Amino acid sequence: MRSPWLNKLSVILGPRPPVSWLFLCVVSLLALITVFGSSSSSSFDSVTSTWVPESYKNYRRLKEQAAVDYFELRTLSSGASRQRELGFCGKERENYVPCYNVTANLLFGFKDGEEFDRHCEVVGQGKWCLIRPPKDYKTPLQWPAGRDVIWSGNVKITKDQFLSSGSMTKRMMLLEENQIAFQSDAGLTFDGVKDYSRQIAEMMGLGSDSEFLQAGVRTVLDIGCGFGSFGAHLVSIKLMALCIAGYEATGSQVQLALERGLPAMIGN
Repeated sequence: MRSPWLNKLSVILGPRPPVSWLFLCVVSLLALITVFGSSSSSSFDSVTSTWVPESYKNYRRLKEQAAVDYFELRTLSSGASRQRELGFCGKERENYVPCYNVTANLLFGFKDGEEFDRHCEVVGQGKWCLIRPPKDYKTPLQWPAGRDVIWSGNVKITKDQFLSSGSMTKRMMLLEENQIAFQSDAGLTFDGVKDYSRQIAEMMGLGSDSEFLQAGVRTVLDIGCGFGSFGAHLVSIKLMALCIAGYEATGSQVQLALERGLPAMIGN
């Protein structure tokens, strides 16, 4: 028995809707879908084309600048004409550090230790030139051999300076002809690098320095790093140590650490 609603529908449309009417409905529905779909996609495209996140713009600018800088470095390293254009610095600038000038900082009014920091606004734009390497400079040894042995001609330190250093330093560094050998892990069990690292671990409530990673220690600031032996030991137990030391014309702690392949920076 048919319901009253179906009876009313059959009266309006007839007992069976014509095929042409069904075809017309399907075509109309497809047309509506096409119109609304194209309008929504065009509006979405207009929104996405006009609104670009600021972070993406900044990233794109940085990427473009990095590409330009890389191209200039390639040109500088491979083009002989570019090197002739710059020229070489004088011998007095062998140990030149950009933006570092204590005398100029004092005249500018910096004090209370700030005169030992780098201030580019004081030095200003200097003459561009290529700093010469030391006279007897050699390519450093490959890692990890270069961590414990460096060429003495690559750093500005004399044998007299080495002999006048403390006993702890003597145990950590040995001069052998044209090389400097560091013995940060050889027999220094008493009051040495390993013992020093163990004492720090005990102060943190740890059993030994091998537990630094488990305690969440990843990076260590080594202030006044000496010859970088403590940093070299931390690298051996998979920690990253950053050497921070003041500027020194000879026997530079930062220079020695960098020659050993350890991160270092000038700071006060």
